[in-house]
Parts: sequence; C-alpha cells; structure tokens
Amino acid sequence: MGAGLTLILGTGRSGIAAARLLVAAGEPVRLADEKALPPALPRELAGAERCQGAFQPEWLAGVARVLLSPGVPPTSPALRAALAEGLPITGELEEAFLRCPVPILAVTGSNGKSTVTSLAAHLLAAQGRRAPAGGNLGRPLAELLIEEPDAELYVVEVSSFQAETFTRFHPKCATLLNLSPDHLDRYGRLEDYYAAKLKLFAAMGPADTLVLGEDAEAARRLASCPARRLPFSLGGPPPGGEGSFLAGGRLAFRYGGRERTLLEAAALPIPGRHNLANALAAVSLVLPFADDAEGLARGLASFRGLAHRMEEVGRLGP
Repeated sequence: MGAGLTLILGTGRSGIAAARLLVAAGEPVRLADEKALPPALPRELAGAERCQGAFQPEWLAGVARVLLSPGVPPTSPALRAALAEGLPITGELEEAFLRCPVPILAVTGSNGKSTVTSLAAHLLAAQGRRAPAGGNLGRPLAELLIEEPDAELYVVEVSSFQAETFTRFHPKCATLLNLSPDHLDRYGRLEDYYAAKLKLFAAMGPADTLVLGEDAEAARRLASCPARRLPFSLGGPPPGGEGSFLAGGRLAFRYGGRERTLLEAAALPIPGRHNLANALAAVSLVLPFADDAEGLARGLASFRGLAHRMEEVGRLGP
C-alpha cells in the first residue's frame, strides 16, 4: 500500500476512481493533469490539491509516488520529471488490486478483450455469482471496489497501457486471447508492446489458471508461465483433458472429470467464428469459479454482445 502523498497524474475516469479509493483509505492525494481537470469532481475529492496545465516542478513537491493514468503518454513532461527524481510509478489497477479481497479474472489480447470480459461476467451472473465487469472496459476496478464491495469476483479487461505499471498485480485466472501488432504509435517497437501485455502474467503461479487458445504467438510468449492451463479450442477437445471446445457443431467443456455439451454453435447470438472462440475463452475463464453447465448454457444463449460489435441493424427482404 502507498504511504505519503500520491500525485494522481491524469484525471480521466481511471485517475478519479484511484483518487477516490486512496482518499477512502485515508491517504492524501494531489490531482494533476497536463490538459485540464474535470469541471466537477466527486465530493470526497473536494479538498484535494489540484494542478493543471503545463507541468511545473512544484507538482512533485512532497510527493512519495506517482499514480499514472493509462492515457498519459511516455512523453509526458510530468512523468519524465517524476522518473528523473526516482519516484515510484504505480497505476489504478495495481492499487485497486492491492485492496481487493476477492479473486480477479483478467482478460487481455489484441482483439476480443471487451467481448470476452463482458461475456465472462454474464456467464458468472447466469450461475448466481456477483461478478461485475470493468477495468479498461467501462468502470475502473477502483470504482467497482467502492460501489460494488459485495462482489464475489471482479472481471477486468486489461490494456497494455494499464499493464505497463504492474509490479504486483496478480489475477487468479487470466487469458491472453491473441497477439498482433498494435499501438505502435505509443511503443515504437512491437517487442515493447508485447512486453507490456505480458506483464499481466508475471506474478501468476501454479495455483492460478492461464487460459490460452490457438494463437501460436500468445502460447509461445507464455510457455514458461507456471500457471495451470485451461485452454479453449475451435478444433475439438484440447490436449491435456480439460478446457472448452467446439466439436460436432456444439460448444462443450471438460472440467472436474466430466464433459458437458452447452449449446449448438448456431444458437450463439453473437455472430462469426471469432465469437465462437470468444465464447469458449469466456467459458474456460469462469470454469474454476462456476461450472454449472445449465447456467453456462443459459448465459451463452442470452448474451447479445456489445454495442457496435457486428450488430444487426436491419434486414432487407423476406
């Protein structure tokens, strides 16, 4: 946990949620934004120090560490000054994790993160588990901890920007859906982008669960991760005995010594073969926490997808 004054650098939704969480824990914060602070702040932040506009050295006066919002670029003058002074850099997801009393399920990858995150939370809800979704998708984890403290699990989408500051973030179950070139305007080198993604898995151990599909690059990059594997496959039952898979036109899983069919692939409301893979990834992600086949089938059949993700907008003809 933090001690002393924390500079919250970047006051978008993630930064404000982090500030609220720290203040609730009795820790002093200073809000700073190299653009502009929000026009209205939550009432619990009314007394917080505020800095905005072009960076000034006094922003760092008395600061013990910097909590960096994911949207702040590496070129930020404030960030560079903090690094030059040797200040520790943390992030909202990491700070929320350190205060989280229940398991975290984490989803990352170059494509499909939001769908899998939302569907995993939906599948858990269909089995009676309180498991709100957030992170890079919608509500920051810090906000969820404040507003939904009775959750049994949290399902978070993790971007490479968020993972850059990880040192102790430790999901109980996590998936790397795929890897492909992205965000090179920020990273410059593909290796740096991949390295940021992989920081999500650095703290995982044998008691944790790693969900991987058929993306060869993802599998190669995580070959040495010691977590237990629970794969998903579009090509029949995965090797190793357990996991979720597509076989005979049906979605199914093997787990805990049993095999169950969930539903016909054609009955999945979200279209496309990539969404079959997303559905299987979500199934494997939740199996260690809720493996009721009927609940899983209901959840898959009732998930309508996210806005602006291959939505049907109308039909022409009979």
